[in-house]
Amino acid sequence: MLIIPHLDALINMYQPELSSGNWFDLNDSYCGLVPAVVSQNDLGLQIGDIISMPCFSEAGKVDIIIIGILREGARILDIKGADGEDISYDNLYMSYYYEIEEEPLFIMPQSRLEDHGVLVQVDGPVILTYNENVPEETRKHNDLMIKNMVVLSSINGEDLRKNSIKYIFSQMYTLFPILASVFILTIVSAVSVNAITTKRQLRSYAIYCICGLEWRRCTLINFVSAVITATASMSLGIIILLIADKVGLLANTTIKPDLICIAVCFLTALVYSVISVILPAKIINSSTPNQILKSN
Repeated sequence: MLIIPHLDALINMYQPELSSGNWFDLNDSYCGLVPAVVSQNDLGLQIGDIISMPCFSEAGKVDIIIIGILREGARILDIKGADGEDISYDNLYMSYYYEIEEEPLFIMPQSRLEDHGVLVQVDGPVILTYNENVPEETRKHNDLMIKNMVVLSSINGEDLRKNSIKYIFSQMYTLFPILASVFILTIVSAVSVNAITTKRQLRSYAIYCICGLEWRRCTLINFVSAVITATASMSLGIIILLIADKVGLLANTTIKPDLICIAVCFLTALVYSVISVILPAKIINSSTPNQILKSN
């Protein structure tokens, strides 16, 4: 079996997907037992089961209680294989499949194990953090010492951030054709709807012209209509984003209703307004009020 002890900070930071049960509640005593989340297994372990597990302690064993079961393929905190220069945030997680690993995985709070006198050995990925008052020279010296140690790979936080941004953009390039297709479909739909609406309103425009409105200024009516539609849609979209962010629906996404997001919405609304008036303007300018009234 595989055992992964988690620090309290990691437990509060990230929760993998569970097929049943609950994630750790650090305020719960669990009746003095060590809580554990287990992967899919052939041991018949279920929520609420209590088992004794051998360990390095004076008692030689520790009693644990199963509080949750991981979903098959859930992404857990564990560095996947990657070269030190290429490690990104994606390498901090791995998908755990019991059918592939063929042994159950137990995740437990390291603090609870230590409370029971269990000796926890550092084995695997380690995230090294510094206090703010640690000078930069000390950090660089430590990074150099770590690289000279027998470690598979190491990377500092700044390089990890750069690699993560690079990875995110590579994923965005994969989605770009889909986004471009959706954008083109939206533009074509907007132009078509406005052209149909203009065709239906030509007689009304001709009457407006007889009443004194300049014929070419009828295009302005279509433009104002498009601006109102785009503004209403943009406002509704921003309100929905703000509400979703307020209730926490965007907590696990990179979508944030900040100034950049609002600027993109405004630019999209502007493009929609301008493009949606091109074909209606051509329809209006290709005919005259007399021709329209005679044909109707």
